[in-house]
Amino acid sequence: MPGEQEQRVARRIRDVLESPATRYWVKTVLELGLLRDPVEAADDARTLASVLKEWCTGVFLASRQPLEESERTVSSIERLLMTHDHSDWLRTALQLALHRDPVDAAADAEMVEDLLSARCAAILECDVAEINRDREVPAQLHLALPARDR
Repeated sequence: MPGEQEQRVARRIRDVLESPATRYWVKTVLELGLLRDPVEAADDARTLASVLKEWCTGVFLASRQPLEESERTVSSIERLLMTHDHSDWLRTALQLALHRDPVDAAADAEMVEDLLSARCAAILECDVAEINRDREVPAQLHLALPARDR
């Protein structure tokens, strides 16, 4: 049974998915992220947000600095997209984001990261609580054990 924290996070996610104000990209990426392993989804969402923040910063700096800085950001994104070291989810989300406004994409990626990370933490917290509860020795059994076995 889900813990209180997990239920709270699930409500937040449902609210975002059901809100008419939520962008289509967020809904799509979040829904696909929810189908994945929570730890892997949170890790990939963190990478996505980081890369898109870097891209957003690079676009801003390109208007003020030499083209070389912007080219470095683009080449790191291209490397990420071309390598198979990353999940299909991450590469697809990044490809879709690159067609958007950089500021909106970075902000939306942070929202997805926040939600998937909170979900992962809540699930792991619930799992740890269940493991600890399963490990607890019932009071009756504890009293029946000799002192050296307690």
